[in-house]
Amino acid sequence: MSLPWSGDQALVFLDGQRRHPAKNYTNLCAHLASLSFGYAGAGFPSASAWARSVPKSKRHYGKAPRGALQFWETNGWGHVAVADGTDHVVCNNASGGVSRIAVSYYRGLGTPFWVRPEPWLFKSAFGTNPISGPPKIPANEIVARPGKRSAAVPKLRKALGGKSTSTYYGAVLKRRVRKWKRKHNVTPDNGIVRQHLYDRIVKK
Repeated sequence: MSLPWSGDQALVFLDGQRRHPAKNYTNLCAHLASLSFGYAGAGFPSASAWARSVPKSKRHYGKAPRGALQFWETNGWGHVAVADGTDHVVCNNASGGVSRIAVSYYRGLGTPFWVRPEPWLFKSAFGTNPISGPPKIPANEIVARPGKRSAAVPKLRKALGGKSTSTYYGAVLKRRVRKWKRKHNVTPDNGIVRQHLYDRIVKK
């Protein structure tokens, strides 16, 4: 059994929520982290409760890799977020939106640990709660733009013949995207990739 969404797909979803949040996520960090991997919502009353369910053998410390779940276990609510691999996480902010935030911002919550997103982690959180299916990203949502970083870039580059795993959308990839658009009569002739085009290129 695999997760509904991978870590890269979770970050694409969260990037969309940064610009157009689907709801107010105040105090809903576990719910948002769950949604980002395709699950209906948090099954624990707090991020700390979810963190306590993680066996010590599954906990890792130090810089978290892209797409990992990062937990802060406290005597209170705690916190959980999705790591982007650069000592930052993507999660809900104080105003209820979604932001990319430095891990150091949460130093007052103590030392975090990270966990690889695997089915057992969500099974422990949700029990028999049903999976809702992957959160839907609007077809016209921009998922990759030249000169910007995006979790969608590595798969986009691979589908167009590139080898780098960098998330930065550079000039070479832009040329390949424009060439693909011209070949398939897709307009406008630019490097912007929206969700519907991304799905076609990577053949989801």
